[in-house]
Amino acid sequence: MVADPYKVLGVPPTASTQEIKSAYRS
Repeated sequence: MVADPYKVLGVPPTASTQEIKSAYRS
């Protein structure tokens, strides 16, 4: 079972790749 990466990172599905990367690193 793979968790939804957007829910895990707390970013909306509309977030840009840059936003996702910054959320992932924090």
